[in-house]
Amino acid sequence: MVGYPISHDELIALIDEHDQAQRRRKSWKERSSEALDKLLADPSKDVPSLWSEIKPVYAHLQAGKCGFCERLIGEDDVISNEQDIEHFRPKKAVNPWPPEASVGTDPLPADIPKSKKGGAGYLRLAFHESNYLVSCKTCNARFKANYFPIRSEGHQFEAEDPAPLLSQEKPYLIHPLDENDDDPETIVGFDGFLAVPVNQSTRTVAWKRAYVTIHFFGLNDPSRQDQLLLARARRLMFLGDRLREYEAAPEAGKAAAWSAVQREYSLKIDHAGCVRAAIRLYSAGKRDEVMRAVEAAKIFYLSKTGMPTDAPPPPGP
Repeated sequence: MVGYPISHDELIALIDEHDQAQRRRKSWKERSSEALDKLLADPSKDVPSLWSEIKPVYAHLQAGKCGFCERLIGEDDVISNEQDIEHFRPKKAVNPWPPEASVGTDPLPADIPKSKKGGAGYLRLAFHESNYLVSCKTCNARFKANYFPIRSEGHQFEAEDPAPLLSQEKPYLIHPLDENDDDPETIVGFDGFLAVPVNQSTRTVAWKRAYVTIHFFGLNDPSRQDQLLLARARRLMFLGDRLREYEAAPEAGKAAAWSAVQREYSLKIDHAGCVRAAIRLYSAGKRDEVMRAVEAAKIFYLSKTGMPTDAPPPPGP
């Protein structure tokens, strides 16, 4: 999980640019304000889902990746059905979390922090641009649904601005586009291709946020093997190739070889968080640990794809 921090003013500017590109006579902000007034006047009536109009803004900001699991879902309108514009705080209902039955294959651990209260939802944030991000349908519809676990005693459903809610509600989930929230990479890390809390020595608030986020979205769940585990393992295999090329390069070619390594963990590449965690280890002098993780990733990938473990890896992207 990685962050795409952007200020509210910058976000509004991008939405305005999108309006201009679409040659809309009235801005999205104006029309969404009118839609919110109608929604609050009668919540039972349907209102236009204007948030779908600005989905391309968020898809571009997130480099075409799901904001929660970081798998590639694309930026182009032609594949927009692969993406959901996600209300970070659910607009019409919030259910107590965790659910009685696990969503994925693995049961939730007994010690998972709980958020037992629910309620009517954040209706006043239905059209707030800072309450959106793009997610894959698995993360949004299957895992997140109407859940929003928090550490505080109650949800602030009457809030009209999500900015102060970070300190008031103390959410377990991390908003990757919120410039005021923690950098996801300082909370959710990786042990090889498995997501883990960055600080595993003590159960700090950050540890709890990571623990909930990982299990909430099934980031290591076998039910998401094809979407996440194999993809992360494959990325580590490519990283291993680039690192070996860097180590074997003559001194004059070291800089170019390291540039190739850096391309493997660009934010524009899917599952960059996993690769960036490995690079941080490598740069800290833990080369053998990284290479063991690369080898474990290769064995996992090849065994799960039905190939012999001694077969060469597939070509890079």
